[in-house]
Order: sequence, then structure tokens, then C-alpha cells
Amino acid sequence: MAAVPKMTDNEREAIAILQHTGRFYGQVSNLIKVKNEDWLHITKNLSLCAKEAFKRFYDPHFRVDDEVYKVLNLTRNDRKM
Repeated sequence: MAAVPKMTDNEREAIAILQHTGRFYGQVSNLIKVKNEDWLHITKNLSLCAKEAFKRFYDPHFRVDDEVYKVLNLTRNDRKM
């Protein structure tokens, strides 16, 4: 049996950002179905948000830019885990 280490604050923050990003990707799929071209710009922003989240997950000293929170309509206190 192996003990699973507890998640750190940076891991919790990154996971919360990725969960919210995933929800937006679900909405983007609806835009693609109705052939709305706004999905391309939105998808580029979401991929940058996910990239920042992964950096935060692996580096506790990395700070996610406020712009990422703005794009996702989150605040830094929205990390409910």
C-alpha cells in the first residue's frame, strides 16, 4: 500500500483553472456546431489558460497572470476544492 501525498496549493489552483477551462471548451463545441467563427479566438485563449495552469501545477513559485482569471471569469478565491 502506498500513501498518496496531499495536494499542494499550487496543484489545487491549477486544477481549479483546468476545470473551469474544460467547462468553456464544452461551450465552444456548441459554437462549432452552429458554425459560429468566434470559437477560434476563444479556443486560442483557453489553450493559453491551460498552459499557464500546467506551469502552476508543476512550479509552486510560478504565479498565474491575472489575465487568465479575467478570461475565465474567476477570482483567485474561487479555488473550491
